[in-house]
Amino acid sequence: MRISNLIVFSVIVLTTSFAFAQTKQVQINFVPTLGKDKIQLTEIPQVLRSKDQLQVEVLKYYVANITFRHKGNLVFEEKNSVHLIDAKAVGASTIKVTMLDTIRYDQINFNLGIDSITNVAGALGGDLDPTNGMYWTWQSGYINFKLEGKSLLSVYKNGEFQLHIGGYLKPANALQPVSLDVNCKQVLNVGFDIGTFINAIDIATQHHIMSPSPVAVQLAQAAARSFNVIAE
Repeated sequence: MRISNLIVFSVIVLTTSFAFAQTKQVQINFVPTLGKDKIQLTEIPQVLRSKDQLQVEVLKYYVANITFRHKGNLVFEEKNSVHLIDAKAVGASTIKVTMLDTIRYDQINFNLGIDSITNVAGALGGDLDPTNGMYWTWQSGYINFKLEGKSLLSVYKNGEFQLHIGGYLKPANALQPVSLDVNCKQVLNVGFDIGTFINAIDIATQHHIMSPSPVAVQLAQAAARSFNVIAE
C-alpha cells in the first residue's frame, strides 16, 4: 500500500472511531434552596430566621467555563461555556453537556460570572444578550449575580433589596470560581442556598448593591460559598 493511501486510510479509521465513540449526556440542575429544602420563587415569604422573613423575586446568575476533574486532573472542558441560570424561568436552570462515556469525574468546576475578555467584547447574543437584564449598559459590563426581593431586616422602602453583583476590573473583579465534589452520575443537582448567602451578609445595610465595588466582591464570594451538591 502506498504511503499516501495508508495515511488516508488511517485518517478514515480514526475519524470513524471518534464518530462512533459512545457518549453520554450529563445534566446539571441548578436549584434554589433554603438549607436542605428546595424552594420555588413565589410571592409567598419564606421564614429565614426568627427575626426575618424572606421573599425572593429574582435569582439569576451566570455559570461559565464548566470543567470536570478526576483525582485533580482535567477530564472534560465545555466549549463556549456560558449559561444564564434563571430560577424563575422554565427550563433556564438546567445545563446539559455531552462527553465521552468513558470519562469519569469526581469534581465539577465553574465560574460564577463572566470573565474580563467576554466583558470587554461588548454586548453579545444568546444568554449574553442585554435583553436578559444582566448587562449594565451604563457600565459596559455584565451582572454576574442578581438577587432581588424583600426582607423584614432591610431598612429600604417596603423592605426591598436589590443585589446586582458584577465587575471585572481590579480591585472590584467579582468573578468567583466554584468547585464541588460530586459522584459520577449523569444527573447532578447543584443547590444555591439562599439562606447561607443572606446569613453571610448584612441585609440591613447591604440592601442595594448596584455597581462594582470591594463590597460587591465580598458578596460575590459569599454567593460562591452558597453552592452545594444536593444528595439524592
